[in-house]
Amino acid sequence: FKYFTWNPNTFSDPIDLQETIASTNRKLVTIIDPHIKAEPGYNVYDGALAADLFVKSADGSVFQGSCWPGTSSWMDFLNPAARDFYGSMYSYENFVNSTPTLAGIWNDMNEPSVFDNSLENTLPADSIHFGGVTNREIHNMYGYLHVK
Repeated sequence: FKYFTWNPNTFSDPIDLQETIASTNRKLVTIIDPHIKAEPGYNVYDGALAADLFVKSADGSVFQGSCWPGTSSWMDFLNPAARDFYGSMYSYENFVNSTPTLAGIWNDMNEPSVFDNSLENTLPADSIHFGGVTNREIHNMYGYLHVK
């Protein structure tokens, strides 16, 4: 669950996988979510953290919650720099071992989903986005901004 990467244990040769699937007239679609595994050393997390591109908790710290990868942080798509950074991850240069035979990307979970917020299963209403805007004010725009 490190988006924009291939699990080396499951997909030891992702380029061959994509080419083999394409040669059978089938299509491969990967899935990408807006929560980023909070793991130092993971290039997407490190880059977004260094550039201050994550949604913040009400206390100003980077918000962390639980989703498919485990402890995760959510991209702050209200920030144009976050949209640019995240969008750049889709390039072949940054999505290492992806090829033009990759038929598409399924953008998912952009409600946004947070598993350990039992009240609403989304970002807390008082979490802070770019410009000091609370999630209460921007919640319904998050999915749109994720794919903009």
